[in-house]
Amino acid sequence: MFKEIKKESVVDTIVKQMSDAIISGQLKPGDKIPTENELMTTLGVGRNSVREAVKMLSAIGVLEIRRGDGTYIKDKVDISKVDILFYSIILEKSSKEQVLEARQSIEELILQLIVNKVSQEEIEMLSTMQQDLSKALSDHNHTLAANLDLKFHCALADLTKNPIISRMAKSIMELFHFSIKKTIESQHVLDFIHNNHHDNMIDILKTKDTTRIKDVIKDSLHVWKNNI
Repeated sequence: MFKEIKKESVVDTIVKQMSDAIISGQLKPGDKIPTENELMTTLGVGRNSVREAVKMLSAIGVLEIRRGDGTYIKDKVDISKVDILFYSIILEKSSKEQVLEARQSIEELILQLIVNKVSQEEIEMLSTMQQDLSKALSDHNHTLAANLDLKFHCALADLTKNPIISRMAKSIMELFHFSIKKTIESQHVLDFIHNNHHDNMIDILKTKDTTRIKDVIKDSLHVWKNNI
């Protein structure tokens, strides 16, 4: 399962080998991983490197350390833990254009995926969320409005019923959280409500008019791009 490590970053290589073992199915959710001493012997590395790698995988919700019992592959990822995609985008210093392109692509995909399977109840849920956002804007509650905007887009992602797409979308949306609040604070609230693009997205879901998706998402992103 594991191979002796030569050069490169020792901790990164341990993390990669463990990740590969999980992806390949050699290690499955709920499995107990080899002990610290076993990993040291198999990989030919020191105790500190093993502990650091285990600590990293535990921090992002992949491993669960059970005191007095051992370390296990988690059955389910804890979304409250560090989001790898979110931080990798930041650390790689992705350009504003790249982030905008990624968001536009994934939001177009989300609408394409849900337009023909979203229920009337789910559309009503989105409409209620939009009404709450409009009220927060009218009350000049900028922090609440920014949170509700993020919540609306996350709800759209969840309606795909695809956890991979949903997680990717939420990671990208987090990058816009500050720009959303900044934009709301800098624009006239009534203009913001009048030009709200959530209503257009909801209307696409109601009418099943997929020809409007690209333009609606593009117009929506135009509102935020100057404040990223």
